[in-house]
Amino acid sequence: MFFQISSTLNDKENVDFKTFTKLVPYLKKLSIGNHPKKLKVITREEGNQFIREADDETYLMVKVVLILGISGTCRSEEPTKMTVDDIEDKDSILIVKVPDIKPNIQRIFTVSNLDYNDIYRQYATLRPSYATSRRLFF
Repeated sequence: MFFQISSTLNDKENVDFKTFTKLVPYLKKLSIGNHPKKLKVITREEGNQFIREADDETYLMVKVVLILGISGTCRSEEPTKMTVDDIEDKDSILIVKVPDIKPNIQRIFTVSNLDYNDIYRQYATLRPSYATSRRLFF
């Protein structure tokens, strides 16, 4: 957090924290005993169990997000920026183009698990024909 604040102040107010020689040791002393929270990560088996057992009526969209996230090792913001045009359904596989989050880096991955593809197709058929947005998840 210190580096975020110092970067912001340097950019906005032109304040250089290197001139405050006692500040960094003081902040380090304050942070003793502070342990950052660990992210909760689900295992592949837990993800597969959720996809198999969770109710489609309630969790279908979450399943599709999880399938795309796991299959393409997507960053959290990438599925939210996907459009229906980013996924090409080729009977036995799905070809997914990940939207450019980082400039000039185009990523493409495939989903070849037939069960996963069926779940995606089920989600895609529920999309209203009158939808004005091209976003995949809305």
